[in-house]
Amino acid sequence: MSKTKIAFGVVAGVVVLALVWGVALAGEENIASGPHRFARRPLGRLIQANLGRLMTLRAELNITEDQQAEIREIIKNHKSEILTVAEKFVEKKRALREAVLAEKRDEVAIRRAANELGKSIADVAVLASQIASEVRPVLSAEQIEKLKKFNTDKDNSIDNWLKEMSNSVQ
Repeated sequence: MSKTKIAFGVVAGVVVLALVWGVALAGEENIASGPHRFARRPLGRLIQANLGRLMTLRAELNITEDQQAEIREIIKNHKSEILTVAEKFVEKKRALREAVLAEKRDEVAIRRAANELGKSIADVAVLASQIASEVRPVLSAEQIEKLKKFNTDKDNSIDNWLKEMSNSVQ
């Protein structure tokens, strides 16, 4: 994928998320206040559903103590790499946020920051792929299938949320 496409995707994602967040908040002003108010909003429901699925997945995977130890060792072996890419990612994400929210709009600066974030995302993805390739043999075929189903369910949840948001805008 080209740098331009990555940068465009990141910027588009930021803009869409900001717009969706605004629509979600503005469209539900009449909801009574209280601790569960966020959960009644589309974004709140999406986040809660994904957290629920993640908790269910953790329970259903039934990772053994031996598997936990092996996975922990794999992560430990990559700890410095993880820290390096995580720090870079956070730095670039903040730079993009600052460019987007700057008082004086500067499209060139936004695109440059988005491009840099895109490079950082690529670094995270490459490392994640390497770690996943080391963890995969530790897992059983059934556990891998459950992980795939989790990702499919999460994608479907996001698709449904996008449809819900699209319908509320019309």
